[in-house]
Amino acid sequence: MGILSNHPSLFMQTARSCFLVFLCAGGACTAQALYDPPANYYTNATAKYGVTLKSALHAIIAPHLVKSYDDARTILQVLDADPSNATKIVLVYSGFSVNKTWDSGVTWNREHLWPQSRGVSTGPGSSDLFNLRPSHPDVNSARGNKWFDNSNSSDAGFKASAHASAPLCSTDKDSWQPRRVEQGDIARALFYMDTCYDGSEPNTVDLELTNVVTTSSQMGIFYTLMQWHLADPVDDIERRRNDLIYSSYQTNRNPYVDHPEYVQMVYGVPEPTLLALVAALIVLRRPPHRMAA
Repeated sequence: MGILSNHPSLFMQTARSCFLVFLCAGGACTAQALYDPPANYYTNATAKYGVTLKSALHAIIAPHLVKSYDDARTILQVLDADPSNATKIVLVYSGFSVNKTWDSGVTWNREHLWPQSRGVSTGPGSSDLFNLRPSHPDVNSARGNKWFDNSNSSDAGFKASAHASAPLCSTDKDSWQPRRVEQGDIARALFYMDTCYDGSEPNTVDLELTNVVTTSSQMGIFYTLMQWHLADPVDDIERRRNDLIYSSYQTNRNPYVDHPEYVQMVYGVPEPTLLALVAALIVLRRPPHRMAA
């Protein structure tokens, strides 16, 4: 399931909501072309929109090679390697570059962007590489299973700096706001999870992105994630990570990295200005207590 079925009156169902695709020339396109999907990878998603496109993408990406959670200890060293120092790994939320060698989780551990307690404690979703990032252990604990959202400064639990080892993140009682430079990456990872896991495969549950999190398989906040996706476009680091997961590990891809326009084509959203307004209203109007699964 997904947010599309919950708020159809707010969504556009046509390609008018897609991003414009610009062609580039010369060296600027080199890295992007290097990490492009195979020519026919998304053929079955052609000329589809809304839930039909989402179903087609699910059929493409759900069958994949499942790597174990233990495997991630070495794989993340490759996926999230510091491009300026091959001996180090870059941590989510903090951006710190630390020694990449696994030391039983002392220096870094494995963070689930879509928290384990929200539907991915077992099965393939628990070790999906698109959902895992290296993290400072204390920051991982501080974030816990909070959903992602713009922090509410009037919340009693608000911290402008979420943690000493994640100074550019903020948090409140029930949500976590990551660094601006990684917000789009995180949003696209969650769109992937919402699409890949619908409960139809063995040992999976139906994950759902929503604006009010009320069950243990839901995650949010949808409108904020959409806003982050638009504000923080895909870059070559994200493309490289996506392509490595496909070519070296899971044999599947994140369609929202390869085709950012799919986000709007699948979920259908208001124009960016209205989206920002709705996201702000959600922060202002959200109830004082919401479920923590």
